[in-house]
Amino acid sequence: MRRRIACLHDSAAVVVPVARFYGEDAPDLEMTHLLDYRVRRWLAAAQAPAAERRLGEMFAAARDSHRAELALVACPAVSRAMLEGLREQAGLPVIRLEQPMASEAVGSGNRIGVIAAQVKTLENTRQVLLETAAAAGKTIAIREEVLPQAYQALLAGFPEAHRAALLGAARRLLCQRISALVLAEVSMARELGGLRERLRIPVFSCLPASLTAVRETLSH
Repeated sequence: MRRRIACLHDSAAVVVPVARFYGEDAPDLEMTHLLDYRVRRWLAAAQAPAAERRLGEMFAAARDSHRAELALVACPAVSRAMLEGLREQAGLPVIRLEQPMASEAVGSGNRIGVIAAQVKTLENTRQVLLETAAAAGKTIAIREEVLPQAYQALLAGFPEAHRAALLGAARRLLCQRISALVLAEVSMARELGGLRERLRIPVFSCLPASLTAVRETLSH
């Protein structure tokens, strides 16, 4: 019997890559996607109570209407404090999409490189890493590369150019003596194995890390 999970989104851009990854790598899981753009807009407008209320409704729908056993939250603008408050009333296990990746990266060293295609994604990833490090009582240094051209190449149907851009950025970060590398965009997950083999340092992506966390949580 397939286990049911729900993924909460505030942007359609992440739905397809998450659905594709879980569909290919976790056929034993049945995933429902719940999307509401207003969550991101409310947070951007400093209307946190409205965003928190709507997220609570989405958790309830995942639990009661879709019979989900676990909720995966792909809303990077949601703060750690807000998610902790929502977790208490969700009525099912809650995992933030980026959190397992951030925990693994922070646990692997204190000089972390981050590659992102968009500045906003970079900012969100940086915040999650810093929050995770603070919760663990650690101090980390973050080195960053923003590659809008990498995502554009992927969209244009040039995966080799996308791969080459990531490798070039990773090598530049290696020159800054990073101890681990984080791929901030979900679209970069498929390059994880190749980069690990070439760089010989820990490399992390939120999709594989989240799947590991989902499986561990459902097994308990």
